[in-house]
Amino acid sequence: MTKSEYPYPQYKHAEDFDLLLYLKGFITKNVGRYPLATRRQRAVLLGEYRNQKTEGREQIRKRSKNLREVTRQFTQQQKDITVNVEGIGSLSSRYVILSLDKQSEKKAKPKSLIFLIPGISNDIEGSGMLGQYLALEGHQIIVLSYPESWHGKVTDQFAIAVEENENFEPHTHFFQQMISQITALEKLDPANTQNGLEIWGYSTGAVIAAKLLKEEKFKQHVKRAVLCCPAACTDKPIRQNLGLSGLRDYLKTILDFRNFPHMNPSLTTTVKKTDQERTLMLKVHMALRKQALKKYSWWKDISLDQGQIFMVSATQDKITQSKSVLQEIRESNPDIIIREVEGSHAVALTRPEKILKAINQDS
Repeated sequence: MTKSEYPYPQYKHAEDFDLLLYLKGFITKNVGRYPLATRRQRAVLLGEYRNQKTEGREQIRKRSKNLREVTRQFTQQQKDITVNVEGIGSLSSRYVILSLDKQSEKKAKPKSLIFLIPGISNDIEGSGMLGQYLALEGHQIIVLSYPESWHGKVTDQFAIAVEENENFEPHTHFFQQMISQITALEKLDPANTQNGLEIWGYSTGAVIAAKLLKEEKFKQHVKRAVLCCPAACTDKPIRQNLGLSGLRDYLKTILDFRNFPHMNPSLTTTVKKTDQERTLMLKVHMALRKQALKKYSWWKDISLDQGQIFMVSATQDKITQSKSVLQEIRESNPDIIIREVEGSHAVALTRPEKILKAINQDS
């Protein structure tokens, strides 16, 4: 049986507050059908514009134009890809490229080429505004998604492989192959950027990104890795508090009207899935979730010969509890540069600008 469902019901629920958020001045009017997160950013720019003298307004108009362009790319230019993983077969997911290099008047090179892996089993939307913000800062971003996500497709062989594994190997192989295929397909070249290749990951995506740094053929090209709110840091606190912490994050988000719109970076649409597809998606997700909830010392034996590795820990992250292992990481791997930012585990509560400021503070 095939059903049409909203992949992320919380995004749809967020839109129920559209009028209230607009009347409070936290978002702009829905002209052009923009996601709530974009309209929140436009409202901030509008406030700056009104308070700015005439000579400073042109820069704000430019920032607003860039925001519209990146939003257009994010919502309208997502692409499907089939990834062939040896021994597992063909898997599918989506990716999107975000870049302002073609819009740049000076045709300047992007700062970096960044591959971003979102949180567990997420579609592209799971990265929140992180990818879009990095694009607005001048980077070329490729936001990836999982094969068990709503817009992906997995096989029985992949599900079995994930269930039988305890260290993220099937997903690491998938993303490594996905990055390789996209690089060739889109003719991407880190040499055409100012700073080269970067790998970013959020939550479970951060652990997978760390695993990729153990792949010699991959890591030799990486100039910077940023691991945000990584999972698999500890055991007991997560298992006991996962549901409560997730609910706490959600309530914090919806009770802060200024931050609330950030949870919805995309337009809400339905997706059709058969019962069999949904069962297989859930099977893979639960198997990967089991790995993410178990301590896995991902920080051991990772390094970059000519680059930097950052771990970003949110001060109020009660889900991954990454703060509890900071000292262990410092003692185990001094090559990892640790940064703490104010926020929680939800992407909407750990604002992208805080993350970027933290890792660039010594630049």
